[in-house]
Amino acid sequence: MMRQLQKCIVPAAVCLGVLAAAIYLKLSIIGEQAPEGTPEARTQRTLGIVQIAVSEWEQEHDRALPGQTIEEIEAHIAPRVRLYNAKLNAHVPFDRHERILDAWGQSLRLRWLGANNRCPLVAAVGRPLLYSCGANGRDEGGRGDDIVWLLTLRGK
Repeated sequence: MMRQLQKCIVPAAVCLGVLAAAIYLKLSIIGEQAPEGTPEARTQRTLGIVQIAVSEWEQEHDRALPGQTIEEIEAHIAPRVRLYNAKLNAHVPFDRHERILDAWGQSLRLRWLGANNRCPLVAAVGRPLLYSCGANGRDEGGRGDDIVWLLTLRGK
């Protein structure tokens, strides 16, 4: 009886996690939403898909995502994002090393925000800022033309 109950609860929890992440995707892009079809919009969508993959991974494993670097996080979510590409036509680009790319072919960046945070867009100590370097390709730490997303992790 308990196993049957667990089989029902886990998919329901994952569905709720996906729904919450989808709502978050629509509401929590930092800055203005780019016009549809532009590289900026495609990059915003990629960042949102990464958020959904992270949320689903955390739900399924019942723990916060391990890793402090973008490479460690990508290692856990890349198969899930590939599945989104195949089943949902998500169009998230990867390089030959399985790194997730922005619309300009650059790797995503991750920065943990600290007490001396210089990013004017957010004030969330201890939270990870996922971002693209934007069209100019320069890492401006979440400023300038960088396209940013404040990741929501379990327990944060």
